[in-house]
Amino acid sequence: MAQCKSIYMSDGESSVVTVKRAINAYLQNKAVMEESPVGEHASNGAVETAIKVVRNQFKALRSALEARLKERIEPRHPILQWLLRWTGQMLNRYRVDKHGRTAYELIRGKKCKVSIAEFGERVAYLERTQEGELKNKGETDWRDGVWLGLADRSGDPISRRAGGQKRQERERKC
Repeated sequence: MAQCKSIYMSDGESSVVTVKRAINAYLQNKAVMEESPVGEHASNGAVETAIKVVRNQFKALRSALEARLKERIEPRHPILQWLLRWTGQMLNRYRVDKHGRTAYELIRGKKCKVSIAEFGERVAYLERTQEGELKNKGETDWRDGVWLGLADRSGDPISRRAGGQKRQERERKC
């Protein structure tokens, strides 16, 4: 259970207020709930700015992917969920703040040094084997896939191929 006092600020949208009340009940009323005044977007300045940064980065990454594919990606295409996920990861790991540090550095105390590929790029990856799984030593362990980002906890690259999502040990660009 949380011991420190938390402040949850949002606009007064009823669905958000309902979620905040549920969180406060879970925290045994140890959180402070605040709502910004109606029509006062400036009071949520930092949040509004963060949303704008994420939206603009997402649009830039989507545009780059569409240019590489030479086709438009439909708004409901599943790749956009992966792209939004990668947008947040990329901003946290690589966007430097005014003090010269990334969010990743502030949390972990070290720079993120994981090699990455461009989102949606074709990569060959070394598929992980499960403990006790038998391998055919006559076949290659490398598989073709599309680079989708990094696993949140381990930082392992994530690729997808026709058979589904796979975490991998290593990768190389095709």
